[in-house]
Amino acid sequence: MVIRNLDLETIESNIHHGEFEQRINSLKLDFIKLQQSIKEKNQDSEEHKKHFHLQLEAMREWISRSSEKLDISRCSSLFAVPTQQLDEDEKLIHRVWMGGGLPEPTKSAMLQWDDAIQAVNDSAYKSILWVWDEDQLRADPHYASTGGAGEFTLGQYRFGDHVSHVNSLQMLALAKAEDYFSAVNLLHDKGYYATLSDYFRFMIVIEFGGLYMDSDTIPYKPAALFLAKPEVPNYSHYVQNDAGEWQCHHLDWMNLFLDETGLIVARKNNQSLRSILDKLHEQYMRLPQDMPYKNREFELFVFEQLYDEWKLHIGCSFMSHDELTQTYSVLFDHQTEPVLCGMRGMRLSHDIITGIHLPLDEQEGQSYDRCIANLTQVDWTLDNALDLAQMGDVYHVDEVPRMAYPLQLRSDIEHYHYYNVLSTDEYLDRVNQVFGDYMIASNQQAIERGSFWHGVTSRAEANIQPHNHNRLTAREAVRFIPGDQTSEKDRHEMAKLIFETSYLEYCSAGNVLGVNLTELQKKQNIEPYLSLLDGIYDYSSSEFMGFVISGSCAQYDAIKAPYYYRDEMKAVDNAYDDFVLTHLRDDDYFISTVALKNSARGKGVFSQVFNRVKKDAQAQQCSRVVLTVYESSDALAIYQKMGFEVIGTFDYVQDIFFDNVQLLAYNLTDR
Repeated sequence: MVIRNLDLETIESNIHHGEFEQRINSLKLDFIKLQQSIKEKNQDSEEHKKHFHLQLEAMREWISRSSEKLDISRCSSLFAVPTQQLDEDEKLIHRVWMGGGLPEPTKSAMLQWDDAIQAVNDSAYKSILWVWDEDQLRADPHYASTGGAGEFTLGQYRFGDHVSHVNSLQMLALAKAEDYFSAVNLLHDKGYYATLSDYFRFMIVIEFGGLYMDSDTIPYKPAALFLAKPEVPNYSHYVQNDAGEWQCHHLDWMNLFLDETGLIVARKNNQSLRSILDKLHEQYMRLPQDMPYKNREFELFVFEQLYDEWKLHIGCSFMSHDELTQTYSVLFDHQTEPVLCGMRGMRLSHDIITGIHLPLDEQEGQSYDRCIANLTQVDWTLDNALDLAQMGDVYHVDEVPRMAYPLQLRSDIEHYHYYNVLSTDEYLDRVNQVFGDYMIASNQQAIERGSFWHGVTSRAEANIQPHNHNRLTAREAVRFIPGDQTSEKDRHEMAKLIFETSYLEYCSAGNVLGVNLTELQKKQNIEPYLSLLDGIYDYSSSEFMGFVISGSCAQYDAIKAPYYYRDEMKAVDNAYDDFVLTHLRDDDYFISTVALKNSARGKGVFSQVFNRVKKDAQAQQCSRVVLTVYESSDALAIYQKMGFEVIGTFDYVQDIFFDNVQLLAYNLTDR
């Protein structure tokens, strides 16, 4: 019966995918015809344009009605215009940092991008950290001088679960811009790191392709859609100049939003980027040898030369990912949401685009003064970054979410966003730093709540792994390590994973040991059960993937676990124990915990874990495998599809968690 259902869902998914491909290819063809009619100055071009957009909206509506069937990894494209995919060797995230070791906000941003990559299960992505030379990171404990296969590789940068390959900007400049190296080297010696970052981002993307981002850029919900299907536009189009004449341009790379330069996506050897780099080289040859050290006016002068060239390409050779998505993405649903924007009164008063001076109004001025006074009172130091909301008027704007946001204040007035190079207000600079920490903390809080990233896999694909004769067997793909042989680091990860499968934060708070919640769970639910615990590891890489605690009733009875939760939780725990014991039989095999990291989900790992559990249960002559799961959990439907049946409901915690616990059993005797 399970195999029959799987076949039906697979067939339905294939039919849906076929219709998707037919529709999107038709749209791309219509777009090409539209551009041809514009080129030929056809009187019907407006009708062609209207038809194209009507068809695009029709496809968007069709997708919205059946989005659970859409597996993005199978789609040829997500845009109604001609595009190119990044090659596998171009799935690179480049960051530039100069002037010492990485600050904490940068590392936090990098970890959040790792979360986004894990959400799409694409192991091809590599993080490249570009620094000036090895001396820059010599004192940083996260850096290891290991060398590498790359021409410019120095070593690796590791913290937490993150790994970046470290490459040298100095070596890159010597190899690719030897004639201009003296100017580049002088800019570095004089401390113009932001200017050099502007320069090197073009050179890096030209040489390697991929995604360049400022190091303090954080991903947002739509990042998963881009990472799952990284593509750039690739078409000729017609743009009217100031004289009203139509001029043809080839559009083949992207930035993030409007005219911002902090994120660039392109294939390698992009000629438009190369033309910008050539103009920068011309400017660098004219830089004075006696340039001042870290002078704001001089840096602004250099930036304005870059920006003058950059503006010529806006809407011609590149389009922002934000505009491309709203104009041409077949997944765009017009939905806006409140997005963290800035703090009232914390903006520029001069617009670099229009040249208009717009001072703060009365409300903005009052908010500005209040924020500065409150932050000064606490010496600009917050115990928790989220406390900033108490210091000033943090506000959101309703907008279609972008795939990423820079860690900087924005304004609700278009173009008056904060940029340090354009600011002459030191208070504003300091507020921007605190606000960046607030943005990271807010984003991290949302990620940790779960269900954050946009889905990229169809529901059928996510919940059912189709049979694949080429897949490794359970023994080959997953390695199980007994609990007492796991590392302290991995046990700490296990304790953190527990919170994703339960409401144990409520129980852990106010514990009698007075320790943090993760440490409490390690002492309460990991260490006492090491004899029944198996760590789950990737067979090839030995990467920690999760853990399972399971055993016969007799094995659990032999364990005397301590009780460290606060006293008022005893009634809840006693009621839960009584409920389980009432339904358990002596020959049952009980799974008390099974938890997998996000990166291990949707890959058939749980099936391999369950096969091991069944073998162990049968070896101990148990008749059933029993476990509990919260009613609201997505896992409930998965367990039932596997053959588990509900044998009891624990509703004691309904008033506390607004949820019930279901007790499930899998009968081994008739399988």
